[in-house]
Amino acid sequence: MPRPTLIALLLLLLIPSSSAAAPTTADLVRTLRERSAPMFAKYKGVRQLRKMTSRQLDPKSGKLRETKKFKVDFWSHFYLKPAQHILACEVNGEARKAKDCKPKGEQQAILPLFDSKSAENYRFKLQGQKKVQGIACHKLQVIPRKKTAQHFEGVMYFATDTLHAVLLEGTMAKLPFPLRKFYIKLRFGRHKGIPVVSRGFLDIEVKVPVFFHARFVNRFSASRHKLLPR
Repeated sequence: MPRPTLIALLLLLLIPSSSAAAPTTADLVRTLRERSAPMFAKYKGVRQLRKMTSRQLDPKSGKLRETKKFKVDFWSHFYLKPAQHILACEVNGEARKAKDCKPKGEQQAILPLFDSKSAENYRFKLQGQKKVQGIACHKLQVIPRKKTAQHFEGVMYFATDTLHAVLLEGTMAKLPFPLRKFYIKLRFGRHKGIPVVSRGFLDIEVKVPVFFHARFVNRFSASRHKLLPR
């Protein structure tokens, strides 16, 4: 029996096996919805401790104006606006009252990506694979069906082997006044089998003509996760 040539061996290595074939967009989204259904049925959100650093910058020069560090008891609801309670506050290195670290404006409730109604709110497009934090991931584009502040627009990454959420990054489909810019990047961990935000980055520009104009660069880490039962 003739020995396989070097070229033949290389071809065997380069041709992907059928078991490693990437899923279609429809198959991936269907699986993500099926996996998410028990979570939405059993829980209404996640409570966690967030440690936040917020840097206020001049939006034109980038010069630092103020730095706040605070701890927040954060309630992230699936369908309602998030709630938060400031536990500790520090402004430019000095301890301050909780109200001094309270964020300006209200946070929006973003419509979930993979609940039973997500097909009414979003379209999806699989954009191949990419490594995130050393993890091979499917890159899934999220396309809102309506341009509102409650619709997310961006991409999400899922581990190719487990389909666990790894990273989300994007913006609101429509920025409400007084936002001029909103970019969010969230990294995920898991708690009792449920995806939870573990770290976050936000880059926000706020402008109220004549009265106020600033850029906020925020980073946070999250711990002490607690699922909120229905």
